[in-house]
Amino acid sequence: MLLNNSNHTSIFNGHKKTDILADNLDYLRPERSYNADALPMMKPCVQILIGSALTTIDFSASNHMTLGRRDAFQTNLHLFDLEPYDALQLGVSREHCQLTTKWGQLFVVDIGSTNGTMLNDRLLKPYQPYVITRNATLRLGRLSINFLSE
Repeated sequence: MLLNNSNHTSIFNGHKKTDILADNLDYLRPERSYNADALPMMKPCVQILIGSALTTIDFSASNHMTLGRRDAFQTNLHLFDLEPYDALQLGVSREHCQLTTKWGQLFVVDIGSTNGTMLNDRLLKPYQPYVITRNATLRLGRLSINFLSE
């Protein structure tokens, strides 16, 4: 995937960075991207644990959700606000990463965050999709999010 780093927009089908996964996971063939250990997405929501707080990310309105910090001028309607979990102090960017459901699986993409995204202690390359597996831990800066399997 080619990126124009000067303005952080993708030239992959002319979409902006936050649209990379929303509509464009079709370039990954299901047979190549299927992972038997993937967190199954049979319901339109996923339970996560942030510290000791159990919460849910709801995908019923859209197949994608951006994780980050909301501000007064935020226009992203599909933003899961991590500010109540001390996100600023823990190094979470305003638009840190994007979660997308496709083919019954959950994917994550770092969308150019300042402090990086790790999945199960593996640093993610920006703008590349990764499958979230059962009981995975996602770290945004220093904020840990545990994905619970049913």
